[in-house]
Amino acid sequence: MPSPTNINPLSAYIGIAGAIGMAASDIILLSVPMAGWESDMSSFSSLAHVSLWRMTVGPLIGLVCSFFICFGFWYVSRRLSHLNEKLSMLMFVSLCSVMFFGGAFHAGYYFAGHALFAGDVPLYHAFISHLEIMSYLSIPGLLISTGIYVYLTGFVLNGFPKWLKFTNLLVIQGVCLGLFMILPSPVGGYIKPTFVNIASLLFFIINLKVQENRTA
Repeated sequence: MPSPTNINPLSAYIGIAGAIGMAASDIILLSVPMAGWESDMSSFSSLAHVSLWRMTVGPLIGLVCSFFICFGFWYVSRRLSHLNEKLSMLMFVSLCSVMFFGGAFHAGYYFAGHALFAGDVPLYHAFISHLEIMSYLSIPGLLISTGIYVYLTGFVLNGFPKWLKFTNLLVIQGVCLGLFMILPSPVGGYIKPTFVNIASLLFFIINLKVQENRTA
């Protein structure tokens, strides 16, 4: 097992690239000029205002990039593996389950958007109902991984900064959503759909920088 001070950062950079790509796909797919508080959390309402090519390209990019985000989760789990291998691996699997449902959720916008574009409103609502179920299925993995991350970084002797436990993915997502929701038009409508993936980006950067400081 690699030393916690000798973790290859390549997987972190791949995860960062994946998060940037997925945030870009959010902008392509869902950005509309409105205030952050004017759309629902998943920005379903934005589908009525985007073109067919955006409904096609955005979900495809997001689905591909969701795979690369998992490399970042692997980096974080390896960075904590010396504290508890089983828990760090469970955290990784839990985070990957979030991206599994997240990638499927992102791909589902393609079908919902095309149904709405074709004027088939009942089919559109059927797709939205399934997407909402998909989003709920990602919650257990997020909660489990957050609990493990907080425990390993905050309640196990580890040499990490005490504040690190507060930079878990759930807290960062909540902060990003809260900040993006209060942004006025048109910025809020462009930025708010990215809050989940901007949170992953910040999560990877913070963990990478903490590791770099430990090895400096």
